[in-house]
Amino acid sequence: MTLFRAFLALLLLALPASWAAAAPPVPAVQIDLDAWSAAQRMGVGVNIGNTLENTASWETGWGNPPITKAFIDHVASLGFKTVRLPIAWDTYADNGRIDREKLERVGEVADWITSAGMFCVINIHWDGGWIDSGDKKKFGKAFHTFSPEADRKFRSYWSQIARHFANRDQRLIFEAFNEESHFDGSGSESDAHAALGRVNQAFIDTVRAMAAIMPGGF
Repeated sequence: MTLFRAFLALLLLALPASWAAAAPPVPAVQIDLDAWSAAQRMGVGVNIGNTLENTASWETGWGNPPITKAFIDHVASLGFKTVRLPIAWDTYADNGRIDREKLERVGEVADWITSAGMFCVINIHWDGGWIDSGDKKKFGKAFHTFSPEADRKFRSYWSQIARHFANRDQRLIFEAFNEESHFDGSGSESDAHAALGRVNQAFIDTVRAMAAIMPGGF
């Protein structure tokens, strides 16, 4: 488990409500916010699961209703400071291109979250296991490893996501990926850890590269 994923796991623990109330306010404008000061401000978080990462029928296919602004506002009223949105991008992509309506829907929900004064965490979720699949028949080239094909797709998706959300402030946070840790097909335990590191580095490099070319960065 990487430090970043470990941090997110800790973030989403059900801590006492008094801890959320004690968290510093979420900044309304962009400031010099490093990881540690951001974590302090993020306080207690909630996860909207089995919804936007749904691989059966997006958002409602696993029995949950569509996310509404009223629901987000209610979450904020309870004292939560952060909402995590797991996202299935690949299931609904077309030849590596993320569906525009999906991007816009995620953007709508993310804006509700940040407008309510909370941080929003967006990720690339398990989404069928295309990054390091345990299904050799479905994703043979990525069977328990990070294949060159998965690397190219991963970088492409993060380029598209980063470009779409470039105008948001520091209340929008990216999580590299989730539930992808079966890299044992890479050869050895050390090779598996190295593959995990390559995925995380690909995320960092891709998002930073997009920030460098976007007007004003992000």
